[in-house]
Amino acid sequence: MQLRDLFVPLHRLLLADGDGRLALTAGGANAYYCRPTPCPDALEFSSSTASSISRRGYEAAGRARGALMQAAIQHGLEAAYETRIDQMRYELKALLGLDGSATEVVFSASGTDAQLQALALTRALLGERLTSIIVGADQTGSGTVHTARGRHFGDVTSNGQTVAKGTPLAGLPSIKSIALSLRDTAGERLSESEVDAQVLAAVTRAVASGDRVLLQLMDCSKLGWRAPSDLLIAEIATRWPTQVQLVVDACQMRLSRRRIAWYLDRGAMVLLTGSKFFTGPAFSGALLLPPPLAQTLSARDADLSGLHAYNVRSDWPRAWTALRGQFAPRLKVGQWLRWEAALEEIRAYYAVPDQFRRTALHELGVGIARMIAASPSLRLLPPQQHPGDDEMALPTIFAFTLEPDGVPLASQACKGIHRALARAEADSHSGGVDDLVTEASCLVGQPVEWQGAAGQSIAALRICIGARHVSDAWSADASLAKRNLQRQLAHVATIVARTEWLLRQHHETTIFSRSPMATQPETTSAAADRIGFARLTKMAFDGVSLLPLWQELIGKVTNGTASAGEGLDLSLIAQLLGQKETGLAVQDEVLALHQLFRSPCSAEQPRLRVLALAAAIDMGGNTPIEFLLENSGIELTTLYVVPGAGIPDQLPEHDVAIVIASDSEECRYALAEIAKRAPSWPRPLLNPPDRIGNLDRDKLHRLLRGIDGLEIPATASVSRAQLVEVLLMSQTLADVAAGADFPVIIRPRGSHAGVGLVKLDDSVALANYLIERREQEFFVSPFVDYSSEDGLFRKYRIVIADGKAYACHMAIADQWNIWYLNAGMSESAEKRLEEATFMYTFDFGFALRHRSALATMSERVGLDYFMVDCAQTKAGDLLIFEADNTAVVHNMDSPELYPYKPPQMHKIFDAFAAMLARRVAQHADRAA
Repeated sequence: MQLRDLFVPLHRLLLADGDGRLALTAGGANAYYCRPTPCPDALEFSSSTASSISRRGYEAAGRARGALMQAAIQHGLEAAYETRIDQMRYELKALLGLDGSATEVVFSASGTDAQLQALALTRALLGERLTSIIVGADQTGSGTVHTARGRHFGDVTSNGQTVAKGTPLAGLPSIKSIALSLRDTAGERLSESEVDAQVLAAVTRAVASGDRVLLQLMDCSKLGWRAPSDLLIAEIATRWPTQVQLVVDACQMRLSRRRIAWYLDRGAMVLLTGSKFFTGPAFSGALLLPPPLAQTLSARDADLSGLHAYNVRSDWPRAWTALRGQFAPRLKVGQWLRWEAALEEIRAYYAVPDQFRRTALHELGVGIARMIAASPSLRLLPPQQHPGDDEMALPTIFAFTLEPDGVPLASQACKGIHRALARAEADSHSGGVDDLVTEASCLVGQPVEWQGAAGQSIAALRICIGARHVSDAWSADASLAKRNLQRQLAHVATIVARTEWLLRQHHETTIFSRSPMATQPETTSAAADRIGFARLTKMAFDGVSLLPLWQELIGKVTNGTASAGEGLDLSLIAQLLGQKETGLAVQDEVLALHQLFRSPCSAEQPRLRVLALAAAIDMGGNTPIEFLLENSGIELTTLYVVPGAGIPDQLPEHDVAIVIASDSEECRYALAEIAKRAPSWPRPLLNPPDRIGNLDRDKLHRLLRGIDGLEIPATASVSRAQLVEVLLMSQTLADVAAGADFPVIIRPRGSHAGVGLVKLDDSVALANYLIERREQEFFVSPFVDYSSEDGLFRKYRIVIADGKAYACHMAIADQWNIWYLNAGMSESAEKRLEEATFMYTFDFGFALRHRSALATMSERVGLDYFMVDCAQTKAGDLLIFEADNTAVVHNMDSPELYPYKPPQMHKIFDAFAAMLARRVAQHADRAA
């Protein structure tokens, strides 16, 4: 690794040196639904599994990176890194109350990796004939079944090496393993004495057979249980001091500093993480070794070659020269930065006074238990108390089963609820349900599974208190601290309420694929009638609850009477309710069976028949053409061009066709299929598919440059690597961004609606931007100050229909990055008056002034219908920002607030209808 490799976005560095569980999905979260950047709006009570990094931890990691880069300039990168890792060992020991002791710390990527370290070191200490006994094997990490036997627990190691899951590590063959459960075969929890009896019998048999034993104790299982008893632990340590090595699974870190010392005093190794109770980022593991073992290992030269795939030299104490010398001196930057963030969380927690820590854990615990117990569908599992363990005597994991009908929900359904809780459902329009309940991203502990008495798979979710809840609540102002705790409990109430809400929706959101309709395809040649996009969107826009209609359609799906049109309406309603994944899943089910749909027509005998060619995409990915034709007396039929169906040989009857798919990746298949048929299309085909690509951001500026009276900033597609070269001064910004210089506008390639859109004034701003963004490709263009003389910015949306320009709206704001919804138009009568004037005078004002530029632009784009967002430069030229064919042009705004809009919208609608009629007439004339 070179110094320049540290100059990538911090969140990317935080993802390094883990395994597949850290990989991000398309939604930007890992397998635990956590993110490598702060998520202040998420309600996180998931510390038994993992947590997203906090702002505190993220900033600490950023500072640590900067400090290492400074130290590396003076001392070299490897030396600076080794020094910092050694410092972290001392800091961790001090935070755990172990400063001054000879306890050693071995770092690892995760608690699972640390299990392999403990096994390899135990074998080095006790010899080859070894049996590992795992207490609470049913409530520990899923990789333990492999690590207990010295086998690879995944396909890729934390060092990035590809391995075969389940195969032995080098030097660790023939490790026998015994798994001891905390439940009996009927799924009932074993008593402490029953667990003790199991453990003692297993150890006695193994020692009697001549084996040495690694006994992994459980100090806080996934459900918060501890086993075996302290009495038995002391007995085993005393009876077999040289035959049994104790290893404590304390990865949850829900134990006091005094108890950690108690284990170490009995010769036990202790597995820990910074990512469970302490809420640091996932994958920060460590192994504590008691002083006698640490002293022995410092002089031992054992074969640890099996760990080369998992560890590097700096993971091991510097005093262990023989052992650490076997490992490569590679930097594990991701592991280091995650530990930096975790250490910051541990510091923050122990900086809180002892009494408040106890008070906070008590009040939060009591409140959580009461809320779960009061919930009609959630059943609290009895938490285990740990007397005499300081603040950790109180339970911090509250597990519960989901029992909407008095019977525990099956594990697969429980996993579905867990996934749904984690999703943030914006704009859910839940119809009487608190928006926060339906919209919040709620992270709770992953489902813990076990087999019930009848062999059924049961699972429990977990609401968990973490260190962050305590440290965030603390304040020297007692009343403020009290309010902070109450706010935390309000978040728990939201999680409980949302869980209940999801349970009520559960059968509705899963019933569609099981319905009789899914096995009764309709004939594609017959169009299925539907309520339609315009009517349903208008209902949502007006605040009408869509839940009654949703429930009605779900009922039809359930009894097998739903039509394909009603199925597609159900898909749209789900998306309008914020259930995008559900909506798209329903849409896929429908379109696999039927592709042709008819929208409502205002005339019994339509004057024209329009066929719209659409792609299977979310509700914003096709031109919302229904709004344009809603009261026109024109019949609209939509054909979805989907894989497996394509375009039928026998086309539906129509007078004119129009392509409404956009140029997004999801529409590429549909556009390609339409392009194949376009040359032989029997009727006029508007917005031809080969021209849709002209709207692409990096193509548009090349297409429109050189037009008199029109300015469009050159947009360059630039990679992250090129921008880093600019920061390192290997290249200039002009070299990589088509001559652009600061200030510039930057946005991630493929982003819309202003996501990631920022003005950068200098290289410092660029550096900060790259640290925050994760994308690999960006669009960069020069910033153009288009403010007017009064300092306000004015942005216009123009519709081009049949080559003629029409005003759609005008937004006015005091910031350059404006959209209609953030411009405050509804709050300002003065702004609305100016917008009205813009519309009234458009034909002999704005349109006349830019007539030549608009006409040439329309000709070059080559589409019959599209929209542009634009402004005017200080010199009076037309300034183009972007163009597309899917922006919503509607008449839904309040006529009382915007009385000038309906006439203008109808002007656009009439122009669109006239365009269709003209093209039909031209075709008829040619045919004649």
